[in-house]
Amino acid sequence: MELQYLFPICSEVLKAEQDTGEQTDAEEELLEGPELLPLLNRYKLQRADLNAYFREGTPLHHAACAGWNTEVLWLLRNGADPFLDASGYDVLGVAVHTENWEVANTMLKHYQRLLGTVSVSEKQQAQIHASVERATSQATDAGDKAAQFQGLLKKVGWRPSPKAWGTKYAELLCSGKAKAALDIVKAMPWGRAAPVEIADANWTCPIYSNGRRSAEVLPGAADMSHWRALDALLPNPVLLPLVPVLPSGKGETVLRTGIGHGLRAPWSSQKLAIIYFQAVLSRRDTPAGEEPALLRLIPQNDLPKVLEAPQTRPRFHFTPYSHPLGSVALLRAGAWPLADLEWLITQLTPSLIKQVQEQLHQWPDRASAAHWEKLTPHLVAPLSIPYGYPKSLPYALWPKWMALGALPARERSTEPGQFTYTWSRLLASIPIPELAQGLAAARQLKGVAPEDWPTEADWAGLLLRATPQELPGFLALAKAQRPDLLPRFMDWALAPLSYGPTPDAVASALTPPSLNRYGADSRGWDRVRNLAALGFKARHPRYPIQNLSEADRPAPSLQEAIQNAWLIAPPNTTAEADTANPSSVQWIKPLLTCHKQVDSGLRRALATNGQGADPDGVDSAYLVPIQVNGLGDCQWLKVGGRFPGRYSWIEHDFFEGVTERRANAADGNRSAMFWHRAQQTFLDSGVEPNSGEAMLMHQSGQPAPWVAISGSVDWGQFSNDVFRARLQRNNTVVLEPLPNDHPGRISLIERCGSELLLDGCEALKEALQNDESLGIAQFADTYWPQARQDFLAALLRNDRASLLRMREEGLFSHWLSAGLRALGEASALSLMEKRRRAAWVLASDSPRAAYDAATLDSLLTWLPPEDWRPIVKQLRCYQREQLLEKVKQTKDHALSSRLQHEMNRFACEG
Repeated sequence: MELQYLFPICSEVLKAEQDTGEQTDAEEELLEGPELLPLLNRYKLQRADLNAYFREGTPLHHAACAGWNTEVLWLLRNGADPFLDASGYDVLGVAVHTENWEVANTMLKHYQRLLGTVSVSEKQQAQIHASVERATSQATDAGDKAAQFQGLLKKVGWRPSPKAWGTKYAELLCSGKAKAALDIVKAMPWGRAAPVEIADANWTCPIYSNGRRSAEVLPGAADMSHWRALDALLPNPVLLPLVPVLPSGKGETVLRTGIGHGLRAPWSSQKLAIIYFQAVLSRRDTPAGEEPALLRLIPQNDLPKVLEAPQTRPRFHFTPYSHPLGSVALLRAGAWPLADLEWLITQLTPSLIKQVQEQLHQWPDRASAAHWEKLTPHLVAPLSIPYGYPKSLPYALWPKWMALGALPARERSTEPGQFTYTWSRLLASIPIPELAQGLAAARQLKGVAPEDWPTEADWAGLLLRATPQELPGFLALAKAQRPDLLPRFMDWALAPLSYGPTPDAVASALTPPSLNRYGADSRGWDRVRNLAALGFKARHPRYPIQNLSEADRPAPSLQEAIQNAWLIAPPNTTAEADTANPSSVQWIKPLLTCHKQVDSGLRRALATNGQGADPDGVDSAYLVPIQVNGLGDCQWLKVGGRFPGRYSWIEHDFFEGVTERRANAADGNRSAMFWHRAQQTFLDSGVEPNSGEAMLMHQSGQPAPWVAISGSVDWGQFSNDVFRARLQRNNTVVLEPLPNDHPGRISLIERCGSELLLDGCEALKEALQNDESLGIAQFADTYWPQARQDFLAALLRNDRASLLRMREEGLFSHWLSAGLRALGEASALSLMEKRRRAAWVLASDSPRAAYDAATLDSLLTWLPPEDWRPIVKQLRCYQREQLLEKVKQTKDHALSSRLQHEMNRFACEG
């Protein structure tokens, strides 16, 4: 028999939240404990483990819980560890919690005996004091136990640790109770080693993380004698630790009053002045002028040394609110009164000014133009803006900052997540006149490399941003700064409104990927007309994105655009474009030469959780065979799924089957994924489809077909696009979009105009119509028809062994539904036999049957009301009204009543 089995079970007592007055099973065992000392001595000779755990406690925990003081003494003397944890209590805590005061007295005397030995380690001392402090805290939470435990501590003459005395002193001091704090300091109960709250000048009263003071101290004149006596006994000024918790708006008055009554100034030495400086800046929720008023109290001769001290310099950098030194430090000076800001600036050396200006983006948004005007003349070059210009900086000062070198950095940091301010961000906000002044001033800077100036793409972005009122100023700026770009401006202005090949790389980059996205941009056409009026011409006109002949468009007519040489007419936008334009790429029906192979893993993957099937049995995902260069077998692409953010009613066990909660379903997203046979899983292709629609297209003269998917890449960069599969080095397949300048894309635009391929280009869809894309249900029936027949046969003969094997191999939702319908048609089976077979289908969770209309109609003719619970659980949150309407049409009142009862039993949340 193990040693721990000899002791009572204490875990129930420790975990009990309240005393019901009834004797628990654990307490009955406690009252029946045998005399253990003879057995304990025997087990000691057998080297039993005195610290072995049983029922969440050691023998010492259980003995203390039972009140067996003799056994507790024996275990302590023989090396049992009293500091081990049992349900959040050590042995002393167990004794106090169970109010076994004799055991608690034994533990305290044991602790005192250990503390009195020469061999006690620092770790043991810390454990002992922590044990008593924890028990005190636990007793305080338990009401009457607190007084009894305090009486016991007093009876045994317990002396708290220096840390406990320090905590008590801090509570009294920081709450303004000078007399009580003075009594503790006079008694010196900690001996020779004073606690950190007294010995360390860096300790100050704590401030809660939310910015509120733990206590706002206001030393009163009536109590000033105690403050003076306390100040005289302490190694450091008593006012220093109080600085963070002085009353808001009254800090300066309190300090001057205390010093006037004989208290030492908290800045009486350079070391103390540095600590005082940090304490002032740790104050929060103070009036705007209080911080500088408190800092001005530092003697003028000491202030420069304080500002340059290593401990102070970090205060000129941004620090988060969780930082022990406080929040935004001197950066809050942006909200100080102007006179105080000017005073601070005159105290800062050039090196400190550089530190401040590196963090000016953190200045408060409420900093006024006057603050920036006061600070700007003191800034030193080079002035960097890695995070951009401050939000509240007036535009009028931007040229002065540029003259100091405040230009976007061209260097790109190698650190992950490092933000770099770019020209495009700056140009998106600065007014044109200020930009012109700033660039003119920045041109005088030395050491600015060509790559530090705006790129061609930056100038193009500024052109497209300029309003009609700003356009003349922008053109004048461009003429002065980059006259070589002027001839390309019209092509850039037309780029978002047209498509087609162009030798201008910037214009190509500005061409929208979606064909109907920007063609109706009225501001864009206004810009084109304004440039044309100033004599700008298109060097490489291209095709229009929109049908410009429609009168309701803000764009010009096609005739006007062609006459002005802004655009050229597309060769043909009809379905016969390929024959009308011989140079156009020929798109034909797919010619697959790869082998369409399926495997058992693909079947399991498709069948798991009813992939692709909605609750009503309608397919929402499709399988498309894709030919990949270098592979003989077709690669299966699964496209579609349920709409992103779709909610599924998922049953949680801890709701005891009564309530299901609405949560994101694991398959609640649309995807385009390739089946990887080696890894036996679907891998992401890099495309986020908008639906399950996909269409294979073959380009004449090319070995592998393309696939058109209603989808997007990188969250909307492409919409309804054409992709080609590419084999990667790791043997996975990804989809790559058809490039903007690819002849095949131009051909599609010629044929479909502004219509998206899968949404409205019916002529091309009819020309390329193919039956390669199969829904999950159709795919399963096409490639595993025998498995379906075997399942239906096994279900009809109730062959459970075969059914379980087939479930492992993969059963599809619509197969289960077909099985239920087959049972309804099996006239040779009795009702009870049908129910037994249906029970196996209804109990299936992975997948569940797809209860489409035909299946429900069949079940309503023969399935008894008492068997409908699983169906109701699945459909009540999707098709509640439809199901009830079908039942109502049967006029079966018993079934209607039962279904209504089941629906009320299982609620739907969300």
